[in-house]
Amino acid sequence: MDFIDVKLDGHCCYRSIVTLLGMGEESRPLIRMDLYKEICEWGTQYTNIFGSFECFDELKNSLLVEGTTSVSVSF
Repeated sequence: MDFIDVKLDGHCCYRSIVTLLGMGEESRPLIRMDLYKEICEWGTQYTNIFGSFECFDELKNSLLVEGTTSVSVSF
């Protein structure tokens, strides 16, 4: 079994995902942006899952990474 030691900085879940996908740890903004696009594309369904637009919007905004290109997605 292999273990991956990623930097513990509050982004370790994203770092773990990109490392397991064979990408470098600094590729974590790509995963966050992919998650952002996914959650925006299926916004109505995610709002129903989270129970309110406020919860959905908070999660959606938490995925935005400073310094990345803005994404225009509507649902």
